[in-house]
Amino acid sequence: DFLQLFFQNFFDDLYHVIGTQTKIFEQINRRARVTKAIVHANFGYGNRILSDCLAYGITKTADNAVLLGRYNTAGFLGRLLQKFRIDRLDRMDIDYLRINSFCRQSLASVATVLLNVNAAVYGDAAVAAMSVVGRIFMFVFSFMLGFGQGFQPVAGYNFGAKRYDRVRGATYFTMLVGTVLMSVLAAAGFLAAPGALALFRRDDAEVIAIGALALRAQCVVLPLFGVSTVTNMLLQVTGQSGQATFLSLCRQGIFFVPFILLLPQLIGLLGVQLAQPAADLCTFAVTLPFLLSFLRRLKLWEQAERAVAEK
Repeated sequence: DFLQLFFQNFFDDLYHVIGTQTKIFEQINRRARVTKAIVHANFGYGNRILSDCLAYGITKTADNAVLLGRYNTAGFLGRLLQKFRIDRLDRMDIDYLRINSFCRQSLASVATVLLNVNAAVYGDAAVAAMSVVGRIFMFVFSFMLGFGQGFQPVAGYNFGAKRYDRVRGATYFTMLVGTVLMSVLAAAGFLAAPGALALFRRDDAEVIAIGALALRAQCVVLPLFGVSTVTNMLLQVTGQSGQATFLSLCRQGIFFVPFILLLPQLIGLLGVQLAQPAADLCTFAVTLPFLLSFLRRLKLWEQAERAVAEK
């Protein structure tokens, strides 16, 4: 997956920049469907897990080989790598960003495992309900992520240009709009929680009951993401990678892991339902000092730039 994303995103963008259009990725998608059909035909549909895994592995291997050969035409890739240079400071910045993403994704996997293990104690209905709630939450949260990703280049470019007033203005605006947006979606989700669960498991009243409570608890803290998400993105694009990494570890690691391990022992199934909202609330409380500290420093930097300009 990593290799294919690397080749697809980097080289496809590069070829578009230099004016070369290619339909290679459409061909790869068609080849993937054909390969999957062939594997299913040979291994049968009885063992779908085995045939899906084999089809996935064969397709990815073939795709990476085709991409590497396609973009290494006439030694293009070799010449590109020979001219590629990166200094130590740039490499450190890249490593910080990679560590942030690696830690966040790793802890997300650990959090999912712990959530499922603790929910399984209370039966399949609890596991299904928490899984559905997670998918609904990610769908709603994607609105905030998309809005925040539009904020990042604005904050990053203006911070680099030392237009700190614009960074502050963009931060306030994004937080305000994000909080209002999340509040509206949270209110809608709170009221429509049983109906939202019924879309996935209409005939299972137990799943709906467990999931509705968990979803409503998540909706209570959802407006806080307008601040916590933007703060994390702000710190990341302005070079505060250590702080951004710490905050990214809070939601599904530093706070969630203790809550998901302790709360079910104390209050049973309710602990499984409240573990993530409790972690989100604690993450918001920890985020505020980082945000206020950065805004104070931003104001000092702005005053220093203004003083230099007046001289």
